[in-house]
Amino acid sequence: MGLDRTVQVLNAVIVGMMLFSISSCEESLPPRVDPPTVLLSSLEMIGTPLIVVRDSLPIGTQGAFEAHVLNVYDEVLQDSARIRLTLEVTLPELSKFKVFAGSQGEQKATVRAGEESLVNSNLLWRGYLTVGVDTAVILRKLWNHRTDDGVPFWSLVNLHPGATNSGELFCQSDTLTLTVKGSVQVFNIVQPQVFPDMHIRIVYKVFGISC
Repeated sequence: MGLDRTVQVLNAVIVGMMLFSISSCEESLPPRVDPPTVLLSSLEMIGTPLIVVRDSLPIGTQGAFEAHVLNVYDEVLQDSARIRLTLEVTLPELSKFKVFAGSQGEQKATVRAGEESLVNSNLLWRGYLTVGVDTAVILRKLWNHRTDDGVPFWSLVNLHPGATNSGELFCQSDTLTLTVKGSVQVFNIVQPQVFPDMHIRIVYKVFGISC
């Protein structure tokens, strides 16, 4: 499929969505037809519930966010790219934990990602994104598991001392339930897709700190 055809397909879908919106307000128009579903998005955190932290950062991709935007249309989609992942991470249950001095109030982390976090970067070429049928755009974002003020989430809860079989000391946190809200966008002409609120249970196993 050539560039012109694939752009026409995506534009046709957007026009269909616009007509659907208009038809909901104009009773004189023909019966409305639901626009086709083109993209489906999903979000997960890798490695939960146990996240191992060394040198103040999770090991490897543990604790990273991974977003998938799947082409569920019956043709290839291609248009100018606008790749944006925006997330807000909070700890709503903060009041039930023993919070350390200076960490009172809302604890929030803002996580953002763009083209640099694209796993399958071969889909992007000279500003155009080409997504085949049943193909997903994948964004993977590593983050430091700290609030916007630099406070580690594991420091907001009780920590319990432990040791590995070899005698290496660590601190293990109480179970936290993080709430994640946000959206993802991959095409310039398609509005960001909002994720359903996520509630992620995490236990941090932190090496190199004092409990």
